[in-house]
Amino acid sequence: MLHLLMIKLRLWIMYIFAALFYLNVVAQETPHFSVVVQRGDPAPGVGDGTTFGSLSIQGGFGVPLIDTAGNVVFTASLDGLNVTPGDEQSLWIKQGEEFKLIVQMGQAVEGLDQPLLSISNINADGDGHVAFLAQLRNNPVPIRLRDYLLKSGPVGLTVVARPGDAAPEYTSQANVLESLADPRLNKAGTVAYSAFVTGTPFSTGAYLDQSRVDWFDAVMPADMLFYAGHPWLNDSGDIAMIGVARDDPAVAFRNIRGIYSGDASQLEGSPIYAIPDVQRPGLPVPDSTPVPGFEDSHFDIKHLLAFNDRGDIAIQAQAVAPPLGPSGIWAGQPDSLEEVLLAGSPSPHEGFIWPENFGLSPIPHLVMNNAGDVAFFTSVFNPESSENRRSLYYRSNSETRIVFTEGDILPIPEFENNPAAEVFKGLLSVMMGDAKLAFLVTNGRPNSNLTQHSLWL
Repeated sequence: MLHLLMIKLRLWIMYIFAALFYLNVVAQETPHFSVVVQRGDPAPGVGDGTTFGSLSIQGGFGVPLIDTAGNVVFTASLDGLNVTPGDEQSLWIKQGEEFKLIVQMGQAVEGLDQPLLSISNINADGDGHVAFLAQLRNNPVPIRLRDYLLKSGPVGLTVVARPGDAAPEYTSQANVLESLADPRLNKAGTVAYSAFVTGTPFSTGAYLDQSRVDWFDAVMPADMLFYAGHPWLNDSGDIAMIGVARDDPAVAFRNIRGIYSGDASQLEGSPIYAIPDVQRPGLPVPDSTPVPGFEDSHFDIKHLLAFNDRGDIAIQAQAVAPPLGPSGIWAGQPDSLEEVLLAGSPSPHEGFIWPENFGLSPIPHLVMNNAGDVAFFTSVFNPESSENRRSLYYRSNSETRIVFTEGDILPIPEFENNPAAEVFKGLLSVMMGDAKLAFLVTNGRPNSNLTQHSLWL
């Protein structure tokens, strides 16, 4: 199967391209089509004759991220005599008409004693700053010590945090960082991330560059420990994150799980949402916020999906009424959330309903802009015909509409012998501006297994 897929990719290689396509989701303007980068283009600054390589299982264009300044960040394999085998993968940013190499595998980085092996968890929300996790070659250590946090920007590539570094604002040498995760940037280039801290009962925490986010809260019962992680950071410098207050399991066990937000030096005094104690009644817990439309309810939070500059959030949760109610997505100000979708309820596709069970994984590709508009990609189901459809949706002013559905004809003009009759076959990545979406799709000819990727805005 893998061999057959590689053959198909090679057969299709002459048609591989990446392109920007301007699609105003609100005004439905006439689209304008322009190329960002395509296979065979010269890769500047990495040696004469080096080009952006072909799309393959392990390489090619990927991780297309577009920030609000219009910079495009992508990964690409490189071809050419100057490229050492094993060092083909690279990370780039295109600012205006200029391509800049951020990092190439095998490259030495100041402050690290081994060259880079791989990168992951790329975040490009910094309008020219890019943060990512990196692993090193020749570094046989446990998994929790493998990921380093790096950031690129006007001053070049810097190391933000290393596994084994002293944990910010802890005083004991026993308190060191491990398991770095979840890097997120704002336009100022500040990086928020989560990490495990050794030698402390608080276990996990959230950090801004070299500062610890202060989650201590007098509202919490005194006998409870606090665990925090997966921070979101907006351009106002505020943080939002999921936190769990937990008893010592040796004594008793209960969770108060909520979303905390506000200034990083002192977050909100109580969780926005909390699960009341069910095993130790009578102990004080913060008030729970009811689920809109459900009496005597609260949220069982699964994921914090988005956080914008004005403090809007989007959450994936389950309504607990009791008993357990449907899962869904809610968005808006913390004290006035609005239902985006509810499992089993009607969708914009006539006769189709939203999926009845989202499971534990976050819904893919949900994004929010500073106006509070939301875009997301999910499937819907027709109970009568048992048909499934997957679409990209855009929600604004309490109305959800369809952007693209798998199988739709994409408005791609004929481009360098590329056939114009292309259909939308899947979504790989999406980002959102004030009134526009940027997304990478898989597209191809109808009734054909040959596909390509195109990047749209």
